[in-house]
Formats: sequence, C-alpha cells, structure tokens
Amino acid sequence: MVAAMASNALPAMIDSLAANLTLMGIDPERALVHVGNGAFLRQKLWDKCLQPANSKRPTLTLLATGGSMTAGSMNCLASQGVICNARRIKRSQTWPVKLSSLLSGALPGCNVVLQSVIRPARMITTLFREMHIVEKLQPDITIEDFTINDVKGKIVFEGRVNNSIALRQVIGAHELLARSMWKRQTPLIMTEAFPNFHIPAFRCQPHLEYAHATISAAYALPVVSFMRAICNESATAAGSRWPVDAHWRAGCSGLDSPGFNCYQHPGPHTHSIYASLLAWYILRQGAAALAAKSTVFAAAHGRDGYSLLPTSEIPAPTAEGPFVLSHNELTELQGCSDTASSFDFSQSCNGPQRQLNASGVAGWSCYEDVPGKLGWIANSTRDRTVRTLSVPVRTTIYGFVVIGFLQSYAGMGRISLYLDGDQKRSVILDGHWDEDTSQTQFKAIRLTQLVNEKKMLGSSHHKGRHTIHLQMPPVGEELTAKGGAESTGKFKVVFLSTC
Repeated sequence: MVAAMASNALPAMIDSLAANLTLMGIDPERALVHVGNGAFLRQKLWDKCLQPANSKRPTLTLLATGGSMTAGSMNCLASQGVICNARRIKRSQTWPVKLSSLLSGALPGCNVVLQSVIRPARMITTLFREMHIVEKLQPDITIEDFTINDVKGKIVFEGRVNNSIALRQVIGAHELLARSMWKRQTPLIMTEAFPNFHIPAFRCQPHLEYAHATISAAYALPVVSFMRAICNESATAAGSRWPVDAHWRAGCSGLDSPGFNCYQHPGPHTHSIYASLLAWYILRQGAAALAAKSTVFAAAHGRDGYSLLPTSEIPAPTAEGPFVLSHNELTELQGCSDTASSFDFSQSCNGPQRQLNASGVAGWSCYEDVPGKLGWIANSTRDRTVRTLSVPVRTTIYGFVVIGFLQSYAGMGRISLYLDGDQKRSVILDGHWDEDTSQTQFKAIRLTQLVNEKKMLGSSHHKGRHTIHLQMPPVGEELTAKGGAESTGKFKVVFLSTC
C-alpha cells in the first residue's frame, strides 16, 4: 500500500518541482555540482518511507544544521551600515521547514520530523564542540548549510587557496561531521550558496568551495549548489554575472526586495529555491530506490531514468578511507567533547554555576558590544595596564582548553592565555585577521603545553583544579611603549571549556 502511494506521489512531485524551477530559468540538474553516492539515502528512504510497512508510520528525522541563512535571518550585516536587529522571516518560510513540507507531501509512508542545530554567525567549526548535539538527535538525513560563513573567511580568494590554519579547521569540522554520519550510515548532503564570497560582482564560478570539494570527494557526498542551478553553463566565463536580483533577493527594504545590500540574508523566495532543489535531489533518490525494489514502478517510469541514477555515482568510502585528516589531527582540532568545565559567555556572564566574581575579572567587562552578542571584553590602554580574566576550571592530563573568541579586521588586540601562574608557557591569541568579516573562532590548546608538571593536571577520575588566566596586553608586552602607545584594540571571549 505504501509503495503504491509513493509510486504515484513521488514522480508527480519530482515533475512539479522541476517544472516550477524551469519556469524561473533554474536547472535542478546543474544544482548537483558533485554527484557523490546516494546509497545511504536510498536505503534510508526505502526503510522509513517506501517499503510496505506496518500500520504505524515510521518517523524520518530530517536534521538541518547551519548558520543565519538556515535560521532565516534578515537585515543583519553591520559592515554595510545595516543594524542587526535579529529580524527573521517566518519559520514557515525558511528552507528547512519548506523542505520538510515538500518531503511530507511526497512520502506518505512516513512521518517527516524536522530537527535543527542552528548557530548564526558561526562557521562549521562550531561543530567541534557541538557534534554531540548532532549525534544525540540521531538524524536519518543530515543537511549542512554553513557554507556562507565558511567562505566569508577567504579560504579561496579568486582561485588561490589560502592554506592557513583556518582552512585546516574548516576542513576538519567538515570531516568530523562527514565521518560521524558515515559511521552511522546516515546520508549527509552539503548545500552551497556560492563557492567564493569575495569574487567581484559575484560572478558565476565553475568550481566548488575548496573544503566542500575536498570532503565531498573523500566521502562521496552530494553537493547541491544554489549558484550552479541559477547560472547558465555558458555564463561561467570570466566577467559573467549571476542573476542576483532575480533569485537572491536580499534587499533591506522588505522581504524579497531586489538588491544585495543585506548580503547573505535573502527572503522567502531564495529559501523556496533552496528547498525545491534539495527536495528534487532527495525525491529522485527515493524514486531510484523504488525502481530497484519494485518492478512495477521500474516498468512504469523506465523512461525517467531513475534506475540509472546509481550508475553515475562515485564509490562510497570504506573503513580504510580515504580520509583527509588523521584521527590525531581531528582530535587536536576538536579539543573537548566531554567537558570537565564549560563556560558559554554568549549566554551568561557568570558561567553555568556563576563561578566568576568581581575579583577574577580585573579590567574585563561582560556586555553586548553588538545587540545580542554577549561576551567578556577587555580594551587595551595607553599605559599598558594589565587586565586579567581568571576562570576556575577542572582539568585532565589528556585534555584541552578550548576558547572561542572574536576575530575581526579592525580594532582588535591580543591576549595571553596561561594556567595558574606559569606565564612562561603562555599562548598568544590574536583577535585580528585580514578578512573583512567578524566571526567567532575556536582554538584547542593541549593542557600539557601550559604546565611543567603534567601529573598536576589530574585524571578522568581525579580531575585537577586550576585557573585559566586571560591577560591583556600579552605577557612580555606589559612594559613596551609604556605611556606612549596607542590602544591596540579589544579582545572578546565568548566561550571557554576544558576536559
């Protein structure tokens, strides 16, 4: 019964999606910029939605993880003179909800449930400390939408790869997610708005964003590209422009207004295209699953080519790889997964147990420097007055300290991080980078780097008790240019954890 219902609903929805997109000059075939391997997706759709089932409808859990685009944020780009007022389109207008609705209509054999892990203004590196949240949700299909924030960091600039620690962290976070989903045989789909945020005039670009290209090739992941869907193949030559006003409607005068002055925060029209492209890909994989399992469906829809989809795919990875980063590299980048101490200062100034007090925050203040962006902030002074934020933590000998801090292109300073009084082993953190965006970065530091006696850090059963100090100006710079130096800017901390 279920298979019969899907046999009717699936092709009709696929044809309808393709027809509506074509009317707008959008080609869903081009959207699949990397084919990947859909075996996990086909099996999941068959098991949960397509095969003849019991009277109780199974649940298909769809997980959307990403940044402000996924959340449906609007009018939030301070560098363009637009005040971030936390405005959003209606939840029902966001692409995850629209996608869930489209899948529900075409897959009557299952109950589609939407879950989300959304972190506005964060790169995919936020998953280094939140992967356990994703895994706990036990999704059946995961869709990742962090690309806009990732590419804002100039990982690839006009075709040249910026082979930096930031690139390594982005690739590592993608691999952490890909490897976790692969181990659970959970299909993972990458979305891509555009591969390079900094190409002049946002020209059509024939290549994938670098981290996407690297991870999708290694893990045989499909990549659905908004830009490739709306760009004509003939328009990828140098100097061509993609139809921004037509389909990425990000003007600040109202929902779906023309323009690009709100940059990466478009209105419902763009979200509808996102949802339609993703639904078209997912439902075609469902049709391919039916074609393989049902001779009746295969005969009725043989001309549609659903049975041929798997033949165009690349092989899935095996237990031996290929992997991009080693297990040790991923562990170092991830830092703490099971935390001993954790402070999310973006939510609370005092930490979970109000562990900070006035004596431990000399020269630092906790406030919102941008509406809705809380954190501990220190501003350097001309006389190089030492300002120290001291945070009590628990530690283990095999652990890390993970710190989340703001990096921006103007007015930022540096600090030292050290444990207890051991300033000789301090680590310098710089709030400045050359990219023309402001984003939270996470750095994992092995605790053994910060101490002379490793055994003092404790064990998993008997954790050590210590204090992390964050000092501005950095150790060794307190007396330089005393009385005559200009302020070197501020430093903002939004997260700190140890394990």
